[in-house]
Amino acid sequence: MSLLSYQQVDGDLIRKPFELIAALAWAGAAFGLVSLWLLGPYPFLFVTPAACGCVLLAIWRGIQCDRILFVQAALFRDDHSVVPAERLRKMARKTSRVWLGWGFEWNAEVRQRAHLLHNHGVENVRVPHWVLRLYAQRGKRGKRMGPSGTNRRAERTGLSWIHNIGQEMVLWFEPAQRVGHTLIFGVPGSGKTKLAELIASQAIARGDVVLVIDPKGDKELENRMREESRIANRPYVYFHLAHPEESVRWQPIAQWTRPTEIASRIAALIPGEMGGDVFQAFSWMTLATAALAEVQVLHEQPTIADLKAVIEGDMDVTLEKIITHWLGLHVPDWQVNFNAIRALETVGTGVDGRRERAGQRPIDKLVAFYKKSGKPSEDIDNLITMATHNKDHYGKMIATLKPLLQILTSGKLREMLSPDPSRDPDDPARPIWDMRRVHEQRAVCYIGLDTLSDATVGGSVGSLMIAECASVAGYVYSHGDPSQVPRTTLIVDESGEVLNGPLIQMANKSRGAGFEIYALAQTYSEFAAKLESEAKGRMFAGNFNNLIALRTRDSGTQRYVMEQVGKRLVSDPTQSSSVSMMNLTDKSPLGFSGSVSQNMQTRETEAFPASLLAVLPNFHYLALIGGRIIKGRAPIIQTDAPL
Repeated sequence: MSLLSYQQVDGDLIRKPFELIAALAWAGAAFGLVSLWLLGPYPFLFVTPAACGCVLLAIWRGIQCDRILFVQAALFRDDHSVVPAERLRKMARKTSRVWLGWGFEWNAEVRQRAHLLHNHGVENVRVPHWVLRLYAQRGKRGKRMGPSGTNRRAERTGLSWIHNIGQEMVLWFEPAQRVGHTLIFGVPGSGKTKLAELIASQAIARGDVVLVIDPKGDKELENRMREESRIANRPYVYFHLAHPEESVRWQPIAQWTRPTEIASRIAALIPGEMGGDVFQAFSWMTLATAALAEVQVLHEQPTIADLKAVIEGDMDVTLEKIITHWLGLHVPDWQVNFNAIRALETVGTGVDGRRERAGQRPIDKLVAFYKKSGKPSEDIDNLITMATHNKDHYGKMIATLKPLLQILTSGKLREMLSPDPSRDPDDPARPIWDMRRVHEQRAVCYIGLDTLSDATVGGSVGSLMIAECASVAGYVYSHGDPSQVPRTTLIVDESGEVLNGPLIQMANKSRGAGFEIYALAQTYSEFAAKLESEAKGRMFAGNFNNLIALRTRDSGTQRYVMEQVGKRLVSDPTQSSSVSMMNLTDKSPLGFSGSVSQNMQTRETEAFPASLLAVLPNFHYLALIGGRIIKGRAPIIQTDAPL
């Protein structure tokens, strides 16, 4: 029996159960009548009907009291449900929908009830512990209410009555709704990671590609994904900056459609005005020049370390390597002719076109020979331009790029992010992966960034992974077969730490590539802080069609959630009374008159009070899905629990 099984319960939510006094009084009267019959001279036929009448009235009042106590006890029932992992897997295999737990629609009836309790005295409801214990198993859900089976208020987190005023049903997240992407807010400990576990576990069992980017490196989430992958017999890819020996090696610029994508992925990590920053644009041009030279001229797959060597290394050595390779492919006997020219002690032409003495640098003579060879290459010309650029100006323009390249190639990261299959031994325990391979093999991938230990490195690597995801989504969108493209679940925890241009583009455009993005954050303000603009933060959040808000105390986040759910009408009861004295000459024998009136005034207010977001219990949430406002609670997954 649930709270809404009764009719007209709103008035009983906050008043005292006066029916209990009446029930006890009628029971006492029945006991007294029976005592009179046993101890006094009163006849049986006189006492029996009166005693029976008192008993019936006591029962009637007791039933009324039972209803009120159950309704009030239900307000403080605190359900933390556990779902066996195997049952969750079976459920996920049978449907394409995602189970989000239990809840109900926040409709006008529930909204009015919440308004009554929130504004008219729920704190005055005092339910004794013995009543809570008595009614603990009476609810339809019948869940455990505390360590000892009771529900002591001191042991609860948040206000459970917010959820207990509605009729629960199973909540499903439809596929057509999920592709609109989902934004999830919640303070630490409110249940974001458990909700991510619930979503990821179902996606793994369902056969989706699953990518989880976890800046803090939650061990329970990783263990859950590893176990679910093992049971589903899915490839599992583990990459964690804090555990390089256990991690796979990763080549984030291995797959591309155009070589310039390499430059775009790395340049996206540079702080700037979303592509409009001059330094970011120059860094992109430098990266593109280096990448094109490696790919188009040398026909090699560059790594981040290779690009760093070209950009920061000895440009003479790089130019000599690339030009000699090009001339060897396109100019027969070029080396004989070049050696003959070098042997001449005559005046030659330098790189800058001016007349110089024969003692000029060898690289200048090689560049001059290349220019006269009649076999030009635009990629080599761009590299020469970069090499002859003013050194001081060049150093200033890549001042933001050099630290980034240093971060991505320092220490163990050089081995983890710049593996070369042609030079590095093929270690079966540490294979080389990239995001497109994960997608094509329908793998499950966990990426831990360890930002608590090193936020700079972790944030840069996470942003690079996001940029690679965007590249894969673009490739699938342009070249994939819609009937063969697997659905991809991308979960980004602490998304404010890795937020960049590619993630905004994915939220805006990756729906057609089969991506479902779940962006988790503690506060809405993180987006504006990361992007250094309130407008850009709103632009990012505006790309998400669905919103799930767990407990949040940040006023900015509360305001944003309230903007999304909007305002609705509620009714406020008002009561007035009046008494007037009459003249003694009037015909009225009482000498006074009085009246009592009750009115309902309708006003517009928040559909869900913002202050209630700060007191939601753990694992409870307010959701805006498919245009509906939903109050729900998520379960905890129990490993190997009996069915």
